[in-house]
Amino acid sequence: MLFSDFGDAAVRIILTNLAVSIASLLALPAGVLLDARRAPVLGWSTLGLVGAAFVLALGMIWIDELEDWQRAAKTLGTAAAFAVACAGVSAATARRRSTDSLTVRRLYAAGVAGSALLATLVSSAIWREEDGETFWRGTGALAVVTVLAVLLQAVLRRLGAPSAERDFVVRISGAPDDAAVAEAIRTLERAGARIERA
Repeated sequence: MLFSDFGDAAVRIILTNLAVSIASLLALPAGVLLDARRAPVLGWSTLGLVGAAFVLALGMIWIDELEDWQRAAKTLGTAAAFAVACAGVSAATARRRSTDSLTVRRLYAAGVAGSALLATLVSSAIWREEDGETFWRGTGALAVVTVLAVLLQAVLRRLGAPSAERDFVVRISGAPDDAAVAEAIRTLERAGARIERA
């Protein structure tokens, strides 16, 4: 295929495969949420937006004579912006844990707010045909901050996991001697327990 002449149909097939791949990737976090029965409204909303963007993309790829191609492109851009934002929020929501620290929860809230604001700004810019350099610089900075908020959640979870307190229950039959106690302490330490000696 690399050495063949790319006709119009071949280009459309490639674009269709690309649209399928992107849609599948964006829908994956929603599937994880729904499979775990967590945040079903968010999960279905994400799937709906991804599906809408996918259908619009197929229409633009395969329909030769659209009545208003520019309007269709703007609608696709809007749906894609919100689909990406919802997919990111779905992924962050799927990784949430009941043991998350207050800092991680605040970063999650910041990521959700940043994603929603980004989607709104991009959609507004699409329809207004915004070309101001200041606007796009500010939007880019907001995107960087939002991505950092998402990445820091995973980092802080990983850093906080080893320091989390763990409860161990040791059942002892009979009266243990010093050697048995010492061996039990070594076993607990190897398991990651923190032993405080008086």
